[in-house]
Amino acid sequence: KEPCMMRLGALVLLLRLASAVELSFSSSSISFSEVETTTRSDGEAAFRKTYVSSRLGLRPGEVILTDPAVTPLTMPTSPFWLRGLRVEVVDDKGSSVPLTEVYLHHVAFYDGSKGADVCGGANLDSRDALWSVGAESRGTRTFFPEGFGYNATGPWSANIHLIRTDGVKDVKSCVECRCPGFVGGGSEACCPDGTRCDLVDGEDPDEEKGYSLKYEVTYESMDAKNAPLAYRTLDVASCQLEFNVPAACPWSFRHSGTTAGAVALVGSGRFFPYDFLLDDDLPDHCVATRSWSMVWNEDDGRLVFGKMHMHIGAIDGSLYVERRRAAHNRDDVVVVRDDGPGPNLRGEGGGIKRTEAPEERKELLCRVEPTYGTEMNVPGDELGYVVGISNCDAYFADDTMPVIRRGDVLTVEARYRAQPHYDGVMGLFDIAVAPLSA
Repeated sequence: KEPCMMRLGALVLLLRLASAVELSFSSSSISFSEVETTTRSDGEAAFRKTYVSSRLGLRPGEVILTDPAVTPLTMPTSPFWLRGLRVEVVDDKGSSVPLTEVYLHHVAFYDGSKGADVCGGANLDSRDALWSVGAESRGTRTFFPEGFGYNATGPWSANIHLIRTDGVKDVKSCVECRCPGFVGGGSEACCPDGTRCDLVDGEDPDEEKGYSLKYEVTYESMDAKNAPLAYRTLDVASCQLEFNVPAACPWSFRHSGTTAGAVALVGSGRFFPYDFLLDDDLPDHCVATRSWSMVWNEDDGRLVFGKMHMHIGAIDGSLYVERRRAAHNRDDVVVVRDDGPGPNLRGEGGGIKRTEAPEERKELLCRVEPTYGTEMNVPGDELGYVVGISNCDAYFADDTMPVIRRGDVLTVEARYRAQPHYDGVMGLFDIAVAPLSA
């Protein structure tokens, strides 16, 4: 009983700490300017504009976290049809910056008051973002198929979370935003704006470099005939945004001479992702699975796009549907499964909730997988980092766009390695849905 009580006490303390922490945002003024426009040519339906932020100065170990309320984005003249987005971090010369130097924890785009969160869970100042991406940004494609677009009205703003990690003593804890104290865990609330990760001995703490956020917008004017998309985000963490994966299996460090950068019994000595010797084929008990289910209470529609945001340690993510014939067109259906704490669609606490509607088998709609980098300090291919995540294009092709109907049960699932531990991870699955009438 005593160990159980100790764990319960630690959990209560962690919840108290989380409720007491308020995110601190950057007070610096950030502006964005257009640097390139690509007009459409024969065979191309869309325009592209590229924008770059003003200089973001970062010292070793320093964090930037911007407030979307005071970080307005420059975008094409609204309204417009949004067809695609892509972001990355560049230096003062416009060159791509490796994740080993500046870690893109996330960037979230806001389109006025129109959020994508389906359950009103964790958010910033009661504002839900429309679209977000993290370290996987360069290798994750967000582009809607021909004939579909998101009706963008604005005003647009951003939440930008960057961490400069060159010179950092414990890179893993730094990029996972590990919280202080014996309860551990990770959360972006534990690496707010202006904080610093500890540096290795001899690193100059005042050596500042300049960076910018660069983003590319693919769009069309409202004259184009596009089917309007509803953009939604499902969260495997039961609408709590983040969760922690404890170690469940033995692991070891890479020793010197076994991999690039290893200089000691603990690899590089700075706890990069590539410093850990991990098994390729994990038994089931070394895999942590987190899932969340909800009933689709919106109009019937076709799935035309899907992507997922996950962190280092991710294995894959999946989206499933359970067809409920008797539940179609019912407005009173609630969450039928919730394997973690948090509110359901009625704001009630977590737990298992079921309806009496007959079920068909659970059907896989899409499965995505992360790509891990293989080269030292190469932008877009950084060794051990998640540098891309596949999307649902192969599953949602023109002739196979699956239909979801009111009353269907959607389940989103993320699988992470439980070797070693991973803190402050996420599993956010975005879907774009077009009305059946389109």
